[in-house]
Amino acid sequence: MKWPLPFRSQKTSHALQATEDRTERLLAEGLRLLSQFCAKMADYVEAERLARSGYRNQGKFLERQESPSTSSKALDSKK
Repeated sequence: MKWPLPFRSQKTSHALQATEDRTERLLAEGLRLLSQFCAKMADYVEAERLARSGYRNQGKFLERQESPSTSSKALDSKK
């Protein structure tokens, strides 16, 4: 990936090209790590939200932990 710099010559030395390559590779790796961190934080926030809503860590599928009669009473009291 070539960065579009305004006064950059097309002919660059091998050392400068290697430095640019290393910088771009580090930037790409850093962005991948940041995206993994953001995905894990999003999962954590979602798990906390679900835990407050009556769901617990149950693996692949979600089930409400309270009984149906309790949830229907809660809905009736909100009306």
